[in-house]
Amino acid sequence: MHLFSIDIEKQLGSFRLKMLFENLPSELLLEIFSYLPLSDLYTGILPLSKIRFSYLIFNEIYSLDLTYISYSNFSLILTTYSPSKLVFLRLTNQYSHGLLISEFFSAPDFHPTNFLSLRSLHLSNMIGNEFNCLPPNLHKLYVHFHKKAKYASKFYQLALQSTSLKQCYLIGGYAFDSKTCFPIGSNTIEHLHVAIKSFPNDLIVLLQNLPALTKLKSRISSFDPIEISSFVLCS
Repeated sequence: MHLFSIDIEKQLGSFRLKMLFENLPSELLLEIFSYLPLSDLYTGILPLSKIRFSYLIFNEIYSLDLTYISYSNFSLILTTYSPSKLVFLRLTNQYSHGLLISEFFSAPDFHPTNFLSLRSLHLSNMIGNEFNCLPPNLHKLYVHFHKKAKYASKFYQLALQSTSLKQCYLIGGYAFDSKTCFPIGSNTIEHLHVAIKSFPNDLIVLLQNLPALTKLKSRISSFDPIEISSFVLCS
């Protein structure tokens, strides 16, 4: 049974045009697929056993949001998906299933250096030691750390040494401290959202080591947890 069909009846003659879903152009199919959650593609489209559909899903979809994916579908991606063309990726650690971010980037062929086209990476509930390098051409990094992110400072240092990032958002888990997160240095980061531990020392270290910085959004917390202030620095 076909997913749907369109019948166009011509008043003159008996011409009948029947268009099938699987005969739609690849560009239109990809546009349709882009509105569906990845879980729906795996459970609703792949079981149709259409080789063309499988190829499009595994090779031509450039954006993956795995926030609410089931573990079975997550495992399927690790064995079938090619990361080389992926442009956007969103992942979260689901503690009912384990550290999925770590499992994702430690899978065969899924090392961060294999994501050559990845430009935007969003990570949630990070601990900080899930992987030890960034995709080589990444432009935007958004990380929300777990409240008990033991290794957040390690990941802060990794991000703040990037040679490709233009936008970097490091939220929660740690406040930048030049004594525990050093050396740093990036000539590409233009926008930065990060908490810093003390003023002005840690702020000065950031400004000195991020010369391309044009916008900084930060929260400064002193040793007294009550004394917290926020500011935005623009060039």
